[in-house]
Amino acid sequence: YMIQTENNFELGGISIGVAMNSVDYYTNGDRDAETEISKEVMIEQAKTIVNQILTRLRQNDALKAVPIVFGVFRQTSKDDIGGGVYVLEATSVEGTEITNWTNVNQKVTVLPLVNEAATEESTAFENFKTEVQNFFPNLSGVTARVKYQDNVAKKMVVDIMTQFYGESEIIALAQHVTDAANKYLSKTTPVEVRISSINGMEAFLMQDLTQGVFTYHI
Repeated sequence: YMIQTENNFELGGISIGVAMNSVDYYTNGDRDAETEISKEVMIEQAKTIVNQILTRLRQNDALKAVPIVFGVFRQTSKDDIGGGVYVLEATSVEGTEITNWTNVNQKVTVLPLVNEAATEESTAFENFKTEVQNFFPNLSGVTARVKYQDNVAKKMVVDIMTQFYGESEIIALAQHVTDAANKYLSKTTPVEVRISSINGMEAFLMQDLTQGVFTYHI
Protein backbone atom coordinates (compact mmCIF):
# COMPACT_ATOMS: atom_id res chain seq x y z
CA TYR A 1 0.00 0.00 0.00
CA MET A 2 1.03 3.56 -0.69
CA ILE A 3 1.07 6.61 1.58
CA GLN A 4 0.37 10.02 0.10
CA THR A 5 3.04 12.60 0.80
CA GLU A 6 2.93 16.32 0.12
CA ASN A 7 3.82 15.95 -3.55
CA ASN A 8 3.73 12.24 -4.30
CA PHE A 9 3.21 8.73 -2.92
CA GLU A 10 5.65 6.51 -1.08
CA LEU A 11 5.59 2.82 -0.23
CA GLY A 12 3.99 2.31 3.18
CA GLY A 13 3.96 -1.48 3.37
CA ILE A 14 3.54 -4.80 1.59
CA SER A 15 1.06 -7.62 2.17
CA ILE A 16 1.90 -11.12 0.93
CA GLY A 17 -0.26 -14.22 1.02
CA VAL A 18 1.43 -17.62 0.93
CA ALA A 19 -0.87 -20.46 -0.14
CA MET A 20 0.17 -23.90 1.15
CA ASN A 21 -1.20 -27.27 0.07
CA SER A 22 -2.93 -29.63 2.47
CA VAL A 23 -2.69 -32.50 -0.03
CA ASP A 24 0.22 -33.45 -2.30
CA TYR A 25 -1.02 -34.70 -5.67
CA TYR A 26 1.43 -36.67 -7.77
CA THR A 27 1.75 -39.54 -10.25
CA ASN A 28 2.86 -42.95 -9.06
CA GLY A 29 3.76 -44.86 -12.20
CA ASP A 30 0.66 -44.63 -14.35
CA ARG A 31 -1.67 -43.89 -11.45
CA ASP A 32 -2.66 -40.64 -9.79
CA ALA A 33 -1.84 -40.60 -6.10
CA GLU A 34 -2.15 -38.22 -3.18
CA THR A 35 -0.70 -37.78 0.29
CA GLU A 36 -2.18 -35.63 3.02
CA ILE A 37 0.13 -32.97 4.43
CA SER A 38 -0.36 -32.49 8.17
CA LYS A 39 -1.00 -29.00 9.46
CA GLU A 40 2.14 -29.17 11.60
CA VAL A 41 4.38 -30.05 8.63
CA MET A 42 2.70 -27.42 6.47
CA ILE A 43 3.26 -24.70 9.10
CA GLU A 44 6.96 -25.52 9.43
CA GLN A 45 7.37 -25.43 5.65
CA ALA A 46 5.44 -22.15 5.45
CA LYS A 47 7.68 -20.48 8.04
CA THR A 48 10.79 -21.54 6.13
CA ILE A 49 9.35 -20.29 2.83
CA VAL A 50 8.27 -16.96 4.32
CA ASN A 51 11.74 -16.29 5.70
CA GLN A 52 13.23 -17.10 2.30
CA ILE A 53 10.86 -14.63 0.63
CA LEU A 54 11.60 -12.03 3.30
CA THR A 55 15.36 -12.40 2.83
CA ARG A 56 15.04 -11.84 -0.91
CA LEU A 57 12.84 -8.77 -0.45
CA ARG A 58 15.20 -7.19 2.10
CA GLN A 59 18.04 -7.43 -0.44
CA ASN A 60 16.28 -4.60 -2.28
CA ASP A 61 17.50 -1.33 -0.76
CA ALA A 62 14.04 0.20 -1.15
CA LEU A 63 12.57 -2.55 1.05
CA LYS A 64 15.12 -2.58 3.87
CA ALA A 65 12.78 -1.01 6.43
CA VAL A 66 9.33 -1.36 4.88
CA PRO A 67 6.74 -3.24 7.02
CA ILE A 68 5.83 -6.54 5.35
CA VAL A 69 2.78 -8.53 6.47
CA PHE A 70 2.60 -12.25 5.69
CA GLY A 71 -0.50 -14.41 5.79
CA VAL A 72 -0.28 -18.21 5.46
CA PHE A 73 -3.30 -19.76 3.75
CA ARG A 74 -3.98 -23.51 4.01
CA GLN A 75 -5.63 -24.75 0.82
CA THR A 76 -8.10 -27.60 0.96
CA SER A 77 -8.24 -30.73 -1.17
CA LYS A 78 -9.56 -30.53 -4.74
CA ASP A 79 -12.92 -32.05 -3.82
CA ASP A 80 -13.53 -29.82 -0.78
CA ILE A 81 -16.11 -27.14 -1.67
CA GLY A 82 -15.60 -25.25 1.58
CA GLY A 83 -12.34 -23.60 0.56
CA GLY A 84 -9.22 -22.92 2.59
CA VAL A 85 -8.52 -20.63 5.54
CA TYR A 86 -5.71 -18.49 6.91
CA VAL A 87 -3.81 -20.21 9.71
CA LEU A 88 -0.89 -17.86 10.48
CA GLU A 89 0.05 -14.22 10.21
CA ALA A 90 3.12 -12.18 11.04
CA THR A 91 4.63 -8.75 10.42
CA SER A 92 8.26 -7.94 9.70
CA VAL A 93 9.24 -4.33 10.37
CA GLU A 94 12.91 -4.97 9.53
CA GLY A 95 15.38 -7.83 9.32
CA THR A 96 15.30 -11.09 7.38
CA GLU A 97 13.70 -13.51 9.84
CA ILE A 98 10.29 -13.77 11.47
CA THR A 99 10.16 -15.60 14.79
CA ASN A 100 6.96 -14.19 16.27
CA TRP A 101 3.89 -15.72 14.59
CA THR A 102 0.21 -15.32 15.42
CA ASN A 103 -2.18 -18.23 14.96
CA VAL A 104 -5.34 -17.39 13.00
CA ASN A 105 -8.42 -19.30 14.12
CA GLN A 106 -10.54 -19.58 10.98
CA LYS A 107 -12.72 -22.34 9.63
CA VAL A 108 -15.26 -22.81 6.84
CA THR A 109 -18.39 -24.92 7.32
CA VAL A 110 -20.44 -26.23 4.41
CA LEU A 111 -24.22 -26.37 4.87
CA PRO A 112 -26.31 -28.46 5.12
CA LEU A 113 -24.31 -30.18 7.83
CA VAL A 114 -23.52 -33.89 7.63
CA ASN A 115 -23.07 -35.76 10.92
CA GLU A 116 -22.30 -32.58 12.85
CA ALA A 117 -24.05 -30.84 15.72
CA ALA A 118 -26.45 -28.09 14.70
CA THR A 119 -25.41 -24.46 15.06
CA GLU A 120 -27.36 -21.22 15.00
CA GLU A 121 -26.28 -20.68 11.40
CA SER A 122 -27.10 -24.23 10.27
CA THR A 123 -30.56 -24.10 11.86
CA ALA A 124 -31.34 -20.78 10.18
CA PHE A 125 -30.10 -22.14 6.85
CA GLU A 126 -32.15 -25.35 7.13
CA ASN A 127 -35.31 -23.32 7.77
CA PHE A 128 -34.47 -21.07 4.81
CA LYS A 129 -33.72 -24.06 2.55
CA THR A 130 -36.95 -25.84 3.50
CA GLU A 131 -39.00 -22.72 2.87
CA VAL A 132 -37.47 -22.23 -0.59
CA GLN A 133 -37.67 -25.87 -1.68
CA ASN A 134 -41.25 -26.28 -0.49
CA PHE A 135 -42.29 -23.79 -3.20
CA PHE A 136 -39.62 -24.74 -5.75
CA PRO A 137 -38.94 -28.48 -5.24
CA ASN A 138 -37.15 -28.85 -8.58
CA LEU A 139 -34.15 -26.72 -7.64
CA SER A 140 -30.83 -28.41 -8.43
CA GLY A 141 -29.35 -27.55 -5.06
CA VAL A 142 -29.30 -25.12 -2.13
CA THR A 143 -26.02 -24.97 -0.23
CA ALA A 144 -24.08 -22.49 1.86
CA ARG A 145 -20.61 -21.80 3.19
CA VAL A 146 -20.08 -20.07 6.53
CA LYS A 147 -16.73 -18.54 7.44
CA TYR A 148 -15.89 -18.39 11.14
CA GLN A 149 -13.24 -16.30 12.88
CA ASP A 150 -12.54 -17.28 16.50
CA ASN A 151 -15.72 -19.40 16.40
CA VAL A 152 -17.88 -16.40 15.43
CA ALA A 153 -19.68 -16.42 12.07
CA LYS A 154 -18.28 -13.64 9.89
CA LYS A 155 -19.87 -14.35 6.51
CA MET A 156 -22.34 -16.70 4.86
CA VAL A 157 -22.54 -17.33 1.12
CA VAL A 158 -25.66 -19.16 -0.12
CA ASP A 159 -25.72 -20.73 -3.59
CA ILE A 160 -28.97 -21.77 -5.27
CA MET A 161 -28.83 -23.71 -8.53
CA THR A 162 -31.94 -23.57 -10.67
CA GLN A 163 -33.15 -25.07 -13.94
CA PHE A 164 -35.30 -22.00 -14.61
CA TYR A 165 -34.29 -19.79 -17.52
CA GLY A 166 -37.35 -17.63 -18.16
CA GLU A 167 -37.31 -14.12 -16.73
CA SER A 168 -40.71 -14.47 -15.07
CA GLU A 169 -39.62 -17.71 -13.35
CA ILE A 170 -36.36 -16.17 -12.16
CA ILE A 171 -38.23 -13.14 -10.80
CA ALA A 172 -40.71 -15.36 -8.95
CA LEU A 173 -37.88 -17.42 -7.47
CA ALA A 174 -35.88 -14.34 -6.47
CA GLN A 175 -38.92 -12.80 -4.79
CA HIS A 176 -39.62 -15.94 -2.77
CA VAL A 177 -35.94 -16.39 -1.85
CA THR A 178 -35.87 -12.79 -0.65
CA ASP A 179 -38.92 -13.35 1.54
CA ALA A 180 -37.36 -16.49 3.01
CA ALA A 181 -34.02 -14.72 3.57
CA ASN A 182 -35.73 -11.86 5.40
CA LYS A 183 -37.58 -14.40 7.52
CA TYR A 184 -34.76 -16.77 8.45
CA LEU A 185 -31.24 -15.58 7.63
CA SER A 186 -29.04 -13.50 9.90
CA LYS A 187 -29.61 -9.75 10.12
CA THR A 188 -26.21 -9.12 11.75
CA THR A 189 -23.80 -11.40 9.85
CA PRO A 190 -23.02 -10.48 6.22
CA VAL A 191 -24.87 -12.87 3.88
CA GLU A 192 -24.63 -13.27 0.11
CA VAL A 193 -27.29 -15.23 -1.80
CA ARG A 194 -26.55 -16.15 -5.41
CA ILE A 195 -29.07 -17.73 -7.78
CA SER A 196 -27.44 -19.42 -10.76
CA SER A 197 -28.23 -21.70 -13.68
CA ILE A 198 -26.06 -23.39 -16.28
CA ASN A 199 -26.06 -20.02 -18.04
CA GLY A 200 -24.36 -18.37 -15.07
CA MET A 201 -25.60 -15.89 -12.47
CA GLU A 202 -29.31 -15.19 -12.80
CA ALA A 203 -29.96 -13.11 -9.68
CA PHE A 204 -28.41 -12.17 -6.36
CA LEU A 205 -29.67 -10.82 -3.07
CA MET A 206 -28.29 -7.63 -1.59
CA GLN A 207 -28.24 -7.29 2.18
CA ASP A 208 -28.59 -4.03 4.07
CA LEU A 209 -27.23 -4.73 7.56
CA THR A 210 -28.25 -1.30 8.79
CA GLN A 211 -31.91 -1.99 7.92
CA GLY A 212 -31.77 -5.75 8.42
CA VAL A 213 -33.39 -6.54 5.05
CA PHE A 214 -32.58 -8.30 1.78
CA THR A 215 -33.51 -7.10 -1.69
CA TYR A 216 -32.99 -8.90 -4.98
CA HIS A 217 -31.42 -7.87 -8.26
CA ILE A 218 -31.96 -9.74 -11.55
